[in-house]
Amino acid sequence: ENKAQREALSASEADSRHAAQVVRAVLDALPAYIAMLDEQGVITSVNAQWPQFAEGLELAGGEFKVGANYVETCARVAAAGQAEAAEMGRGIRAVIQGEETGFSLIYPCHSATEKRWFRVNVSPLTTAASRGAVVMHTNVTERMEAEQRLVQLAHYDSLTELPNRLLFRDRLEHALTLARRNDWRLALIFIDLDRFKVVNDTLGHLAGDRLLQEV
Repeated sequence: ENKAQREALSASEADSRHAAQVVRAVLDALPAYIAMLDEQGVITSVNAQWPQFAEGLELAGGEFKVGANYVETCARVAAAGQAEAAEMGRGIRAVIQGEETGFSLIYPCHSATEKRWFRVNVSPLTTAASRGAVVMHTNVTERMEAEQRLVQLAHYDSLTELPNRLLFRDRLEHALTLARRNDWRLALIFIDLDRFKVVNDTLGHLAGDRLLQEV
């Protein structure tokens, strides 16, 4: 009987090790930067991609290595002027304490040579003995740049890069609403180019475009 129990225990331990190896392999394969936190906010484990990512974060004045307290680091970075870090720290605490079921935030992480944005997702990590959190950062730079391009195309003239008619109407309606609400007076200046058609007809549309850009 003791032998059977030992064999069963050994098989159970082997299964646990195998499950842990599978989890580790999955975490390391994900195209994201992942850290596991304990109930105090201390980083207990990270995936393979995390160290390189942490080096970039530490340029902001924090420490994001295994053994460092993620929540306290967010507070230090926030005190140095990074407003998103304060919101991130609040979200992590809320998830660990069970006040929120999850937290997500898109934040800029620009360097001297490039602009980057990341999304941080925080999920609870609960066991029978303790509570913690999983923090995952994903690079969303391409998505943010695409959204900015769509906004640019929708609201700005492609030739002059000035606000177009759609954005003008939006700003005008907003200004009129404020004027009515506060009993303000409002002035609208209209600038026109006389005989612009003559420029296009005699010098060509390229010259007309250049004139519009200069004006």
